[in-house]
Amino acid sequence: MDQMAMTEEQNARNMKDFLELYNRLTERCFNQCVVNFNSRSLSEYENSCVEQCAGRYVKYNQRLMTTFVDIQSTKQEAIIKEMERATAEGRQPNLPGANPLSATGMTQSAPESAQPAIQTNS
Repeated sequence: MDQMAMTEEQNARNMKDFLELYNRLTERCFNQCVVNFNSRSLSEYENSCVEQCAGRYVKYNQRLMTTFVDIQSTKQEAIIKEMERATAEGRQPNLPGANPLSATGMTQSAPESAQPAIQTNS
């Protein structure tokens, strides 16, 4: 996959994520705030409620993303340090969630003692 296709795919995912967020925000604030369907415009109460609802939702998502970025940065730093240590020690890095045998194409199987015994009725 070339760089252009990867960029387009990332842009499509970003747009999808944005639209999902926007739709959740719209649905939640509409259901919470709009109570009068007898008028084409929002009442003062509804307008104020929608502004507060949207403001809270945006602030919540900003805090969530800040926390996510902080955690990801910490994880990335830990991975880089482990890779540097492993390189200095001449070994494979021990990364969380990575199967050390997967890089060699080998699969890890349970020891024979852990295999269930097959009983036959003779």
